This record gives sequence, C-alpha cells and structure tokens, in this order.
Amino acid sequence: RDRGGDGTAICTDVWFEDDTGRRVTTVLSGRPLRVALRYELRRPSSRFEFRIGFYDRGGTCIAHNSTEYAPLPQASLPGSGVISCTVPRLPLPAGQYYVNTSIVRDGSIGADRVERAAAFTVEPGDFYRSGKIPPASYGKTLFDYTWNLRAADRDIAA
Repeated sequence: RDRGGDGTAICTDVWFEDDTGRRVTTVLSGRPLRVALRYELRRPSSRFEFRIGFYDRGGTCIAHNSTEYAPLPQASLPGSGVISCTVPRLPLPAGQYYVNTSIVRDGSIGADRVERAAAFTVEPGDFYRSGKIPPASYGKTLFDYTWNLRAADRDIAA
C-alpha cells in the first residue's frame, strides 16, 4: 500500500551492501554504502530515471540521489536488472534511516514509487579519522572539511 505509479517499471527488491558486496542492515558512519535496487521494465521507453531518497526516522529528507543528476554510464537498460548507487563515505551520524525508491519514465511519468522501501541503521564511526565521534545531536549530516590557520598580519584589509 506504500506503492504508487503506473507500473510500467517496478522495483522488486532493495538492499544495502558494504564495500565487500555483503548485504548489511547496519553500517558505520564514514564507510562506503551501496544501495541496490532490482527492477523490471514492463514497457519499452526511451528513458527511465532511478531515484533514492534517504530519510531519518522523523521523515526528514537527508539526501536525494538520482540518475538524472549523476547519469548511468550506459545508454540503455536491460529489461530487468540490478542498479546500485554507491555512497563512498556515508556522511550520516548514528541513527536509524530509510530509503524511498522511485522510477520515472520519460522525464515526468511516475512508473513506480515505494515509500520506506528499506531501512538501515548507522552506527558511530570515525568519519573524521580523528578518533573522536561527534554526537548525533550535532546535526543530520557530517561534512568533510578542514581547518587552516594563518597569521593575522596576512589578513586583507577591508
């Protein structure tokens, strides 16, 4: 009952993999995560777009990944297969999350949408490689950043 769309393509399974290809439901913050979707195309089309939305427990969208913005390397899709989206360094703090999946046909027609298609848990990981883990209350995502220091006499006068 959490499914919508015209059915011209469907997502038949969703799972998560670690960097070795092993199916997992728990991952470490800062480690690779692959989201895999098994699909079937039920109607020929010039173009299908795949989307994965990452959500926290409260329903806030954390990220939206789509083949519209990061296209697949091949031009055509087989009638059925497995498509995967790899996040090389998961930027989520510890907590529980889920994904929504959708397939869009020809740029605007909703072929399939599954709410809360799969859930996963993120455990604390050394995202910053400092040996310290910030609490989840510090934010919904972890940004990769660096600090720099320079002498005050190098400041540019306004």
